[in-house]
Parts: sequence; structure tokens; C-alpha cells
Amino acid sequence: MKNLIIKIFLALLIFPLWAQVDGFPVAIGVGNEPLWGAIAIIETDSSAYIAIGSTNDSLYVIETDGSNVSGFPMLLPGKITSKIAWEPKDSAIVIFALTENGYLCRIIWNGATASIDTEISLGTSAKYISPVIDDVRNDGELEVFAAVDTTLYCYSFYGEFLWSANFYSSTGAAVATPACGDINGDGKNEIIVEGYEALFAYNSNGSAVDSFPVELEDAAFSYSAPFLWDYDGDGNCEIFCGAHRTSGDEYGIVFKVDGSDPSLDSPIYTVHGAFGTWVYSSPSIGDMNGDYSYDITFGSINGTVFGITGDGAVSSFGGVALHMAYGHIYGGILLCDLDNEPGPEYIFQMSQESSNFAYMIAMNPNALYIDNFPDTLEQNEAGILTPAVFVQDSSTYIAGATGDGELYLWQIDNLPAAGYKFWTELFGDRRNRSVAIPDAPQLSIELQDSEYSLIWTMSISPDFQKYLLYQSSDSAGTTIVLIDSISDIGDTNYTVAADTLSDSLWFFVIVEDSFGRTSARSVPQSTIDTAAICEKAVFPQKISLTISPSPFNSVCKITAQGAQYIEVSSLDGKRLKTLESDNGVFRFDAQNLPSGILLLRAIDSKGKTIADNKTILMR
Repeated sequence: MKNLIIKIFLALLIFPLWAQVDGFPVAIGVGNEPLWGAIAIIETDSSAYIAIGSTNDSLYVIETDGSNVSGFPMLLPGKITSKIAWEPKDSAIVIFALTENGYLCRIIWNGATASIDTEISLGTSAKYISPVIDDVRNDGELEVFAAVDTTLYCYSFYGEFLWSANFYSSTGAAVATPACGDINGDGKNEIIVEGYEALFAYNSNGSAVDSFPVELEDAAFSYSAPFLWDYDGDGNCEIFCGAHRTSGDEYGIVFKVDGSDPSLDSPIYTVHGAFGTWVYSSPSIGDMNGDYSYDITFGSINGTVFGITGDGAVSSFGGVALHMAYGHIYGGILLCDLDNEPGPEYIFQMSQESSNFAYMIAMNPNALYIDNFPDTLEQNEAGILTPAVFVQDSSTYIAGATGDGELYLWQIDNLPAAGYKFWTELFGDRRNRSVAIPDAPQLSIELQDSEYSLIWTMSISPDFQKYLLYQSSDSAGTTIVLIDSISDIGDTNYTVAADTLSDSLWFFVIVEDSFGRTSARSVPQSTIDTAAICEKAVFPQKISLTISPSPFNSVCKITAQGAQYIEVSSLDGKRLKTLESDNGVFRFDAQNLPSGILLLRAIDSKGKTIADNKTILMR
């Protein structure tokens, strides 16, 4: 068993007590290639279990004490290089696994025994492809989807063949797990599949969606699973996906595709730089910069983590691996609050292929060094792995594995703050269905006869479970207290009686769905002057500071409306340049400056910082 080397930067450590769980690491058997799968967490009413497939043709399900669950490991008809899907059914857990050689396996686990109920051979190649479960027909019955070779298969939850649809790919197979969501407003979910050079979309009966497929030019998808999110609030999901250029400077790109008018002409974000900035990481979302709205996060294989808005403006940047040789991020970036302070942390694994080390990293957005929760994992083989995060009892857990088959588990002795938990399965929840967490509701408040009247917008989440109402003595919610929960989706008002009116009482509303995922908090509201939010909140509302291009190698354009000037500084705080405004637009000529990370602050006419951002100067 490999040794675990723990490197903690105590001076900068911000997380509460955390430790590796007794009984871990656990050795997972591997075959003649590294462990490539992603961890899934199977949750019951009383327990959580860690499930991971391996290249030794086996599926493992592990207790949180490190022991094997009864009935596992289970031998399957091929390697597993993807994530399982699961669903509770009739007092049992039904698990779907897709092997690399194209077998779809339906497994029944009743807590004491486990057996393969159905085993279907669909083809020869399904590497990195996970099965997906969803009710695309909107009839209350679940379907199971598997992309094998260049065919998308649809089966009933019980293994009955329903339909298949063919697509094309120069690799001979899909390059990422499919996604399900309503992209055209017909009230039913469509299924999105990536070939190497084209994006395909199918209706619930297997027919092609109008205007699909759409093809890439001089680019290819980078094994980054599509992510569906209704960014513009029109009731239809947009498709976000990572890709890379295939000629010239082979750099990473992120596309946004509108299902009603699909196009792959213009990426919303480009990770400029030399070979090695591809985006393999699947996009996910969360409120990274504390403005009570969502941003998209993804990693690149040069070891950087980005947060961008749905329009491509940078909202956060973590240059965590720029200080390491050959640090690569292949898997998804998970989001969860670990320190009980508003806002989530980035949680991901990074491989340093120039050595025998990998890293488990949990860090704040915008951190530039591994200074929060770094553990160094000794390994001989790297894999494309994504960690998992879950909550049990009064603790938060992070599970991660190395390419040569060591499964680790860490325990953090606190629960995520309200509104910042369970942004952890956006690479795929238990059904591997890539649909965003619920939209944050818009809240208003009125004071009537010593009562606070709360009114908010109705949730449009298809998996709505309840509204959670909170109050706090400050707008950042550091003293947040649960008032009530409401399970009626149409009940969007609530009255709070107050014996003594407070001039500093703030309210929030959060939506929780049936998977336990929560929305971002609503913007805090109070009967006092809400303009004071900027002074009271931990995360003040700021303008947007955008940089184009970013990173850049000579000259870039900076936009910050309302800014009088821009201060440019190095990481050590040394001021390098001051830029004057031309109607809110600034031209930054970086001649004579060396390559590196630059800090930018927008200053208004009163000398107050109203926006900040980071960029990379690459010569």
C-alpha cells in the first residue's frame, strides 16, 4: 500500500478539522491499464457507500469504514472506465454499469446480496461513457441510455429495448457521457451526444432534433461531457461543453449552444496558450464570486481552474498548478462549502505526470496556490478521475482515487452552509443526468403590522422538493437560522411574526430538489435600506471587470463600467501600472512586463475598489 504524504500549509489553512478516515486508503484492483473511472456515492436513508468500477473487470462498493459491502466486488464482463448510475427501487438499489467493451449491466443490490439481473451486449467500445437514467418521455417511467460505438441506445428501466439512433465520430465512438434536458421547450427532455467533431441531439422517440447535428470546424470535443443549464431563464436549457482546437495552437475552448438556434461558430471562452490547455473537465455551476447568481467552472489540462459567466466573462481564476511542472486536471471540478463561510470551494484532483504524485485539492476560487487542503497521493499511474463529495451525520466527506488503485477518504467535521451544499454531482448526479441545480428564487419583503411578508418567485426545477426559508442578523447569512420549509411548489409567500422589529434582520430563500441539491441563495432582503447590502455582505455587489483576451501575450482590452482607472499589480502586491479610462474601456499594453499572473483592480472616482480580476501574461 502506498504511503500518503500530507502537506499542509498551516499559516494559510482555512478549513476546519479534517483527517483521513481510518481504514483508508483501500486497495482497488486494477488490470493492465490504470483506474479510469469516476467515483459514485450511493446514498440510502441511513448510510452512504462509495462505488467505483475498475479495469480489472470489477465493481467495488465500499463502506465508509473501508470494508467491502456484502456482494462486492462483483465481476462484470469487461473493464469499467466510467461512472455507474443508480436508483432506489422496491426496497433495493438498482445499479447500471456500462463496460468499456459495450456491455450494459443491470445490478440488483438489496443490502445483503448483489446480482446481475440483466446483461446486454451493445457493441465494442464505450470507453469513458457512463449510463444515463432519465424520464425523457415524461410519463413517470425511467429510461436508460448508453452510447456504444456510434449508436445511442434507449432501454426501459427493466431492460426492454425501446429504440436506437446512429451518430458519427472519427474515433469510432462517443467521446463523453450523454446529457438529458429540455433544449427546445417541448416539455420533454432531449438526449445530447458528442461525437469527436459534432454535437447530436435526439427527441424522446429517437428522432433527431431539428437543426442537429451541428459540426465543429478546426476543433474537436475533448472528452468533456455536455452540461445543460437554462442560463437565460427562457425555460430551455443551453448546452455547455469543452473542446480544443485541432491545428495550429491547440488550445482549449468552451462552447455554449442554444437548442432553438444551434451553432458552434463562436466559443464563449478560450484558454489561450501553447499545446496543453485542452478542456477535458466537464463544466459545472455554482456561485463562485458571491453575487448570488451562477457561474460556470471547469479545469484545463495545464492545471488552471476557471469560473466564467454564461456569456464568457471571467468571474474567478485559480492558477493552482502554474507553480508545478506538468500538473494536469482531467476530471470534473466539484463545488461544495467546506469552511462554513458563504461560497463554495473548488474540489478536484490533479496529476503531476513528471513525478509519481497526484493531488487532492480543495481551495477557494481565485486562490493561486495549493494553500487550503492539499494532500499528496503517491501513485505510479495517472487516471482521468473525478472525486466525490457527500454528507453523512455531522460531517462532510471527500473521496478520491489514484490511477493505480488507491481509494482515499477524508472527513471534515462540519456541514456546508445553507445554500452552498451538494454542488458536487454536476458531472452527473445519481442518474448521471446533466441538468443544473435549481435556479435561485427572487425574493421581496414587506413589513405589515409587525409582520414580515416574504414573497418569492416559483421554482421551475423539474425535481423540486421544497423551499427553505432562513433569517439572519446580517446580509451575509453568517448567523443563518432555518425558519421553515415548504413542500408546495406554488406556495411562494410566507409571513414571519415579529414581537420586536429589528432594523437588521435579513431573509433568504433556497430551493432544494429531490436529489438533495440546493440552489444559490436568493439575494438577501430586509425592510431596512437594501442599498446597504454592499456594506453589510461578506460578498459586496460589484461591477464586472472583463479582460479580452485572457490569458494574453501582449495587449488586452479591459472593460469596467464606472471605473476611473485600473491598477495592475503582481502577485506580491507590487503596483506595475495604472490605466486611465476611455468611457469605461481600458487598453493594457504589457510591453516590458514578464510572463506571470497579474492582479487587476477597478477604482471608482471616490477611490473605492469596485471590481477585481486576474489574468495571465504569456510571452
